[in-house]
Amino acid sequence: MTKRIFFICLSLVLMVYSCSSTKSERAGDPTGIDVIRGYSTPGTFKLSEIVSDVEFVTLEAVPDSYFSAEQFDFNRQVSISRNHVLVVVKKSQTLLLFDRKGKFLQKIGRIGNGPGEHVYIETACLDPFDRFIILVDPFSDKVIKYSMEGEVIQTKHFTDFSKQWEPDRIRLLSMDESHLALMLARPKVPVDSFSQVLILDNDLNITDSLLKRANDNNLLLTGWVRGHITPSKGKLLFWENYFDTLYYLHDDGRQDPRFRLFFSKDDLPADFFNDPNGQTGWDKLCYIHKIIDLPGHLILFGSYNQDHFFSLTYDKKTNEIVRTGGDGRPFYDNDLYAFPLGDFEVNYFENTLYHLMEIYSIDDQLADSLLRKSVLLPTKRDELIRLLKNRTENDNPLLFLMKLREK
Repeated sequence: MTKRIFFICLSLVLMVYSCSSTKSERAGDPTGIDVIRGYSTPGTFKLSEIVSDVEFVTLEAVPDSYFSAEQFDFNRQVSISRNHVLVVVKKSQTLLLFDRKGKFLQKIGRIGNGPGEHVYIETACLDPFDRFIILVDPFSDKVIKYSMEGEVIQTKHFTDFSKQWEPDRIRLLSMDESHLALMLARPKVPVDSFSQVLILDNDLNITDSLLKRANDNNLLLTGWVRGHITPSKGKLLFWENYFDTLYYLHDDGRQDPRFRLFFSKDDLPADFFNDPNGQTGWDKLCYIHKIIDLPGHLILFGSYNQDHFFSLTYDKKTNEIVRTGGDGRPFYDNDLYAFPLGDFEVNYFENTLYHLMEIYSIDDQLADSLLRKSVLLPTKRDELIRLLKNRTENDNPLLFLMKLREK
């Protein structure tokens, strides 16, 4: 073989290796989601694509159980287990426990500075297997574990978990049968060995620290940082909206950067987005404030100019993203039972979407409008109309439990 042929062959081999190596690296890169393209592409999303059935639960309204649906993130103040529903009532700082049929069982905990008492409920969650309830009270530096009967099992100081934290940006949820996840906001000053997500066992001991953040200037981004951790069958979807990457955090400690949000400048309205660095945040005109992770879709809720709200639906299979709602229009077409709903949360253990809605009653005109719509579950639509026509101002909000369609 001549030297010329040898070098030609060698060059081809290196070229093929280089291409395959680049392809392999790119295959592991996060998938880009163009928010602006989605906003600029109106589309439709039918509820029947993700939901197969719905149940309406009337939460019993008796003394000690009254509450009203507060406007901001209220659905996040509801926790659902196999047999129970827990409601965090921020206004009165109480926990109300119902069974899954809506019967009121009892209040959990009490206000005070004594053992087992709380000053302020930032968040609380039910163990999905009906073993205990966890309450986080950052203002009295407590994490309290209750039995389902309301007895205090354990109390820990929050400073056992983190020396630097933002009390209004804590999220706690059940990850699986053996672990809880605790999300911490970035501290006001850089802190060595700071981790964004702590994994706790059922005895509230730290078993792992995920998304370790370096002690650098980025840690100064605080104030309106809103992280989200969403359980999804053995993993968490984590997103922090000053940073554009969506991670899947697995129960074995793996941290998988799966999606990346970005904002293209093509056909961009002049007043839509004004940050040259492509970042998002509360103080920017464009803001993504919530993401819901579904088996085949991501639902992104956001706003621009801080008063125009929109929702985008991203298809994980096709990588297509469209604007499916906003400014009062629900993000999906309810072709199952007609009634328009807005935001909801997901219970992955029960494979259920849930939504809490405070509606006193509906008039005949709205009822007739719903009856004229062609739906896939007409008996459920008719049941809801009957429930809403008989409701009074003394009733508790109505709980919608929607069964996720299995893929």
